[in-house]
Amino acid sequence: MNRILILIISLISIKGFTQCQNVAVKKDDMTDELRFSISGLNHINLLKFIEKGETTYYLKLSTTGNTANVSEKGVILLLSDNSKIVKPNIEIDVEVEMGHYYGNGDYEYSAFFRISELEVKQIIENPIKKFRLFIYDKDISDEKRTFYSETMKCIMTKS
Repeated sequence: MNRILILIISLISIKGFTQCQNVAVKKDDMTDELRFSISGLNHINLLKFIEKGETTYYLKLSTTGNTANVSEKGVILLLSDNSKIVKPNIEIDVEVEMGHYYGNGDYEYSAFFRISELEVKQIIENPIKKFRLFIYDKDISDEKRTFYSETMKCIMTKS
């Protein structure tokens, strides 16, 4: 029984360690600002900036669509507990998709915006299961939800 418990604890530790390996850290030589981000992700990225002792969080989301819509606004995050984080005034950027990196769609829609530490904690506890940029939705699989949540925990604890 003890061996099984040790194995389970080890696997949990390895999983957490693996998630934290995806956190990239950069230090600005001029300002000493620290920047933490999740590397290698397609649709959701949390960034953490520490400058002069003050911490700021940003979320970058991206998805695709088949039609061009310019100068649109609005982000909705649907969390796993069905609560929502709504940001109606966030501007949505659009670019012509230059390949098939994101899947189907001719246009890539993205949003980059500041979020509070409380919102980050809310997302960690109840991971994003779907988000909308203007009218374009992106579903997040259960596996990816767990991955994003665990990696966001790593960013929260780094300093």
